[in-house]
Amino acid sequence: MPSVARMFTPQVLAGTRLAGLSIAEVAKALRLAPDAVESLLSGRRRLTQKQAELLERATGRTVAHLAFDAVVVTASPQSRAKNSASISRMRDLLDSLNAISPNVRARKTLTRSKQVA
Repeated sequence: MPSVARMFTPQVLAGTRLAGLSIAEVAKALRLAPDAVESLLSGRRRLTQKQAELLERATGRTVAHLAFDAVVVTASPQSRAKNSASISRMRDLLDSLNAISPNVRARKTLTRSKQVA
């Protein structure tokens, strides 16, 4: 079965933008040229598992969380209002997954050690 990252590549990348990364920062995290990132954003190319892991480390969020955030933002206000309880429960679940993801934990550890230094 394809991974979330492969199935939802444009949404995952849109989620990285919502997480505060610029196209240049995404390109640097993925070790790609900005044009290659544009191909991913447009859906012409798909993320690999390794690239998904790199984005999780760069953003501190799982790819599922990144994709979900992008989908919610693009939904109509009426749809968001109608499904607000489900959206809230899903965000709680994704926050829990962030807490146990090894890639996200690695990012939080790096951030914490940078603050101490």
